[in-house]
Amino acid sequence: MVTVMIDLAQIRDRKQLHDTIRSRIAPVTYEGNNLDALFDVLTEHASLPVIRFYNAGVPAGEMGEYIARLRRMCADAMRENPGLNVEFEEA
Repeated sequence: MVTVMIDLAQIRDRKQLHDTIRSRIAPVTYEGNNLDALFDVLTEHASLPVIRFYNAGVPAGEMGEYIARLRRMCADAMRENPGLNVEFEEA
């Protein structure tokens, strides 16, 4: 299975996060730079690559809060879509 690696230490804002995710899980696209739109993509598509976010402990401030929300949303999406695999690595 294909694994998509996303380095959260390189992400500076929400738009960059969603642009990065969108470009890496191509050809799947979603409208909007928000977690609701991403949730829909993750739960509606059966064949997505493994998504591995690394340096997940790095973001601080507003992005840190958003990454925490991303983690919760991904956990919810994996419960709804058993074929989905999203991982978070601290370093």
